[in-house]
Amino acid sequence: MRPCPPRRSTLAILAALCLAASCDDAILLEPVRPASSLVISRSTPSSGDATLTSSAQVLAENQVRLTQLIEGVTHELDVEWDAATGEVTSVEHTWTTSSQTSLPTKCPSSGCNPGEIALDVEAKTIAFTDLDLVGTILIVTPTRSTLDGTIQW
Repeated sequence: MRPCPPRRSTLAILAALCLAASCDDAILLEPVRPASSLVISRSTPSSGDATLTSSAQVLAENQVRLTQLIEGVTHELDVEWDAATGEVTSVEHTWTTSSQTSLPTKCPSSGCNPGEIALDVEAKTIAFTDLDLVGTILIVTPTRSTLDGTIQW
């Protein structure tokens, strides 16, 4: 008994896959990453003000980072939380200017105000409502920034 020849649809699919794999211009679908919408305002110095729209990256089970370059200034926002309780334990915004000056701000030493942060791990979002961050280095005018909006990953 002879084996049945493959169906034409199977051959067509195999040929298309082989052709796509060998083509330099093959279209590879990238997963759609969710966009953040985070406004950073009232920054001191004002170079920290920006609207971030990139998707955050997962650094660990309980930590995400949103990094974006806006008008020559690199913004980096790190958020960590207690995986057991879901409480946000650290928020830090650092912006680096074209002169390579890094200006960090974070939740005050008393901790992050839970009323100004809504973490939803299932939805992969963190929403901020008027969260004030304070400088972490001693200079004549302390650094500050305020977060409003949502980051997604």
